[in-house]
Amino acid sequence: MNTVDSARRAERRRRGPVPAIAIGLAAASLLVASCATYPARDLPTGTLESDGAVSVIEAARWTAFVPATPGPDPGRAGFIFYPGAYVAPEAYAPWLRRLAESGRVAVAVKVPFGVALLGAGRAAAVMEAFPATRAWALGGHSLGGVAAASFAAKTLGRGAAGNPAEAIIAGIAFLASYPAGGADLSGAPWPVLSLSASEDLLATAADIEEYRHLLPAHAAFRVIEGGNHAGFGSYGAQKGDGASTLAVGAQEDLVVSELADFLAAVEAWAAENAETSPD
Repeated sequence: MNTVDSARRAERRRRGPVPAIAIGLAAASLLVASCATYPARDLPTGTLESDGAVSVIEAARWTAFVPATPGPDPGRAGFIFYPGAYVAPEAYAPWLRRLAESGRVAVAVKVPFGVALLGAGRAAAVMEAFPATRAWALGGHSLGGVAAASFAAKTLGRGAAGNPAEAIIAGIAFLASYPAGGADLSGAPWPVLSLSASEDLLATAADIEEYRHLLPAHAAFRVIEGGNHAGFGSYGAQKGDGASTLAVGAQEDLVVSELADFLAAVEAWAAENAETSPD
């Protein structure tokens, strides 16, 4: 059975309740700042279609971009991404597809009512759907990062996080975001990336600094100079955001570059910390 077929079958088997998660004050501030619906805009032709390089799998709870030939590289980490509040997951498809072109499974989570915290546990379904990928990194934009942190915090010290495929969480990337709502990742052993933008007025440098203590000392903090909050996706201008000074597409290029470096670090960490299991 190929990767695409097994993923589709696993999704059909997967059922479970929506977790009840209390929204902390910091998470609520990101939610209020984004109270609008932002559909994907100006996607390149074919972004959501399969071709010879990338297979696009649409499931009830996620959209996956999977290397088509020869398939996912087992040495590569998968990437599970939670969207910002009320932002269509498809808005992140252009750069998620580019990650898939490098041999990695890249997945956008679909969340209830556009609020990632209500679907924070959906990463488990993704991991189950792609059992060949053993190391996974989480990521999220704005409120999506809070949801990713919530899931990651529950896996600390639990190895496979209860996943039947014995997959592990091996990193997390915050895009214009930070952990909140009680998610303390200060003891996380794996790579952590905080990627922000200098012109972002919704997740500011002061906001990120305020929650820095919830991340490990080795966390990498990177700033996209001239970028803004909405520039992490393709959904147009966002109310309350600053104005980007970058050329069209420049922020996406930088996001891909930063995430590629981050995922390489995740893969190195996972290889060094792989548990030996019997055949």
